Amino acid sequence: MSMFLILFVALAVFIPLLSWFTGKYAEFWVKKLVTEKADAIYEILQTGEAPLSWRIPVVNGVAGGKLQQKINIMKIRGLKRYMERSPLFPADKKDETVRELEAVRKEWEK
Repeated sequence: MSMFLILFVALAVFIPLLSWFTGKYAEFWVKKLVTEKADAIYEILQTGEAPLSWRIPVVNGVAGGKLQQKINIMKIRGLKRYMERSPLFPADKKDETVRELEAVRKEWEK
């Protein structure tokens, strides 16, 4: 009887903890894969500048910020590919946003 009670208590603790951890894990990946990219796209299109989250303090001072600029260009290319392939955005908005991101990238490359 006591073995059954120990097993029941262990499961009663383990299952809610597993559920909580799974929720946090899913929340982390949604934020990483969707939210951060959508926020970066929005910020780039609104300001025309790289998001603050992309800035790397150590790299910013190297060669007058040229390395940071190259990193930002690589990231905006990745965002453009993400927009082209993502099913999360409507097709009409997707094409317009891709064109705008491409225009910003060309401006940054000057």
